[in-house]
Amino acid sequence: MKKFKYNGLEFQPFRQLNKQERNKELRLELVSIGINSYDNASIQYNYDDFYKQAKKVGAQKIDVFLYDGIKVVPCTNELFELKR
Repeated sequence: MKKFKYNGLEFQPFRQLNKQERNKELRLELVSIGINSYDNASIQYNYDDFYKQAKKVGAQKIDVFLYDGIKVVPCTNELFELKR
């Protein structure tokens, strides 16, 4: 899939979460990267707007994206780095 831009940042669709990662009992190791919907955000983020941009390149079902050399997961209020 093609890369897309969101708030001036470039994202590459990477993959969906696998069955084990989707298991609610398993906790993913997620780390804040400062892109969120909170007042202290270094870069503002909105989940729906992020996926509107992802959908333009056919990535509406993707869970993990590459951004600046790291894997990120879009969550309701924040983009998190996926450490595993």
